Amino acid sequence: MATVTDKKRENPMAFILWIIAVAIAIYGILRLVRGDILIGIILLVVAAAVGPGGYSIFK
Repeated sequence: MATVTDKKRENPMAFILWIIAVAIAIYGILRLVRGDILIGIILLVVAAAVGPGGYSIFK
């Protein structure tokens, strides 16, 4: 039976991608608040694509 810590060690790249996606999303929200609508939307779409479970060009 796999524990939670075993699953984290199983795929460390997914965790790294999740952290990157969160950082991009936060920056995108900040850009939206500052009035840069186009850049903010683009960053949010990129964050959704980068995160684990997002779109992959390697499929």
